[in-house]
This record gives sequence, C-alpha cells and structure tokens, in this order.
Amino acid sequence: MKQYLKPANFIYLILVALLFFILGALISSLLGVAKDQGLAAGAIVVGYGVITGIVALFLALISLRFIPSRMIVKINYFFTLALMVFIALLFLKISKGNPAGKGLSYVSTDNSTGVMQLIEPSTRIPIEENSGMGLGMFFPAFLDNPVLYFYGIPNLLKTPDDHTPTDSLVFTRTELGYEISYAPPWFVPAILKMDYDVMYLRVLAVHENFLEVTVNESNDQTDWINRWQGTLYYWPDFLLRVNSVEQTDCETNPVRVRPLSYAGLVMARFSYLKPVQVKQNWLQVELLDEKLNSNGFGWIQWNKMGKLTIRYSLFS
Repeated sequence: MKQYLKPANFIYLILVALLFFILGALISSLLGVAKDQGLAAGAIVVGYGVITGIVALFLALISLRFIPSRMIVKINYFFTLALMVFIALLFLKISKGNPAGKGLSYVSTDNSTGVMQLIEPSTRIPIEENSGMGLGMFFPAFLDNPVLYFYGIPNLLKTPDDHTPTDSLVFTRTELGYEISYAPPWFVPAILKMDYDVMYLRVLAVHENFLEVTVNESNDQTDWINRWQGTLYYWPDFLLRVNSVEQTDCETNPVRVRPLSYAGLVMARFSYLKPVQVKQNWLQVELLDEKLNSNGFGWIQWNKMGKLTIRYSLFS
C-alpha cells in the first residue's frame, strides 16, 4: 500500500487515469460513436472515456509492482507531455465541430456562394451543387408548438408519441416576435431569419407521421421530426410563396416564351422574376422592372435531374 502513496507513483496513477480518459473520449469522438445521438452524445463520449480510464488505472496499479522507481519518474515526464498533446487535440476537435459563426441564430447562407455566414437581411438561398434539393421545405408551427422535437432514427411503425426525443428546438415569444432560446450546437437550418419569424428546414423524406429533414446544411446532417408540428411545402408550393427567383446560370437556363427547352427566348428586359405557376420542371415567372412594373411573362427551368437551377429570395 505504501508504494502507491509515493509521490512519483501517485502522480503516475493520476496521469494514467487522466491520459486514458481523454484518449478514450477523443478516439470515440473521432470514430463518431455518438454521431446523431442528440443530447446523449456527450454522455456517450464521456462514458467511453471513463471506461478507458478505469481499465488503464487498474493496469497501472498492477504495473507498479514491476516498474522501477527511476523509470516511473521518466514515464511521468512522458505522460505529462502526452497529456498536454491530447488536451490540445481535444480542444481542436471541439473548436472544429463548432467553429465561429456556426452556432444557432448566427448563421445564414450567402446569396451567391452558399457559404454559411452571419445573418444578413437578404434571404436569397442557393442549394449547394453537391447536395440534393430534397422534396421541399418544412415550416415549424412555433406559434402553437414552442418546442420542435428531434427523434434521431425513429421506429416508423410507431407514432411520435411513442418515442423519446433525442433533442429539441425551443422557441420563445418576445416583445418583437419569436426567437430560438435553445438549439443543439450542430443546428444550421436552410433558412433562419427569426426577426421575421421565419425558419425553414429542407425535407428529404416524407412519412405519414415523420419527416426526415436536414438539420445542418454545412455537413448534410439529418434528423427526423414530427410531421404535424408544422407545415410541409413541397417545392412547387414553396416557390410560389417566395418573392422572387433568379437562374443560377442564365446562359444554360434563359427565360423562354414557353416551358420547352427548345422554345424561343424572351427578349424583354427585367430586374426581377416573380413566380406565377409551376408546371413540371418549369416555373412561369412575371418579368418586373426596377419599379416592379410588369414587362410580360416567361418560363425558366427550376430543377434539373433533382437539383435546383434557381435561387430564391423570400423578401426581395
């Protein structure tokens, strides 16, 4: 018992426990063992760290009987250095997982590049080229349901009431409207502009009671929500709700006189395109000048092979 209380040996045991706790947590996090686990993710990572630390501590207690005291001192120096390295890696992992500007209420999508940035007044949103457009957009009914629950991977044979949520989004009413008072650190929706009480999630799959939505547009992370906690707008319905649209490539997708790829081009000048009706892959638009006077109508292709070929703006 006395040998365990020697300063060098005691420090050795502490260093082993701390080092392997951090190592276990770091490796489990890097391997993604807690991915998409919501509120349980932190506890899972810590649990792996605790188990690894306890096992390492048990082996360290046994090893003290066989390692000379001088060697313990050298090992302590090495473990101290390793501990500092692992702590640095852990902080790097945390900062990488939640970089500046990626958190709730601070992100939007740049009008032209699709890069996440601080929220700007404009809400002209492009969908990334490497990301499928999905089926449409979901608008949460936060006026009636102040909490939007996430269900991880639900059993689709059961109702949402039969599930325990893995995380949530909490809306709070203020004097100016609504704000999000809590959200998971990974939450980056397609559209977030709470000063206008507007938030949309891109829908990827539709079930009788559930929707699979993209909850992080920067890495395509998805989750499942209760379909009846808001309104689902399929793309045609959603596009008819926006204020204006524009082509991502005017040369390959010009304004045509008819909804046909070989139809003639519209020659009238315009500053804005206002959606009028959707017909299959084509969107009829009204041509508006800078003073919002109408210069006629035309057609543009709004999607091609499952990807949007337009940008849209909700308020301008």
